[in-house]
Amino acid sequence: MRFLDDPAGAGAPAQGAKVPVTMAQETPARPRRTLLVVNGKSRSGQSACDAAEEALVQSGIAVDRRDCGKAEDLLHLILRARHEVDSVVVGGGDGTLNAALPGILETGLPMG
Repeated sequence: MRFLDDPAGAGAPAQGAKVPVTMAQETPARPRRTLLVVNGKSRSGQSACDAAEEALVQSGIAVDRRDCGKAEDLLHLILRARHEVDSVVVGGGDGTLNAALPGILETGLPMG
């Protein structure tokens, strides 16, 4: 457990005492809206995407789901959504992930 000095001594412990910091105070807020991109040509991509979307929604995250038939379209898809989402979830194989990476790096959005 970490402690934070209470510089003002404001109404809490005696001046100079340490105040515990909870995990919730250290953990950044969960993304509220995510771009869920799946390779529509993937054999198992659609069913996995359905399960991922359901899990995200149950966690309180709004999902903007997009199918992407061509890997070269991923960069533009991510760039267009950059101001509408807080994160990107990509479903597919190595080629799909590699195609998404330039968009992730350019936008700075977290990827899952």
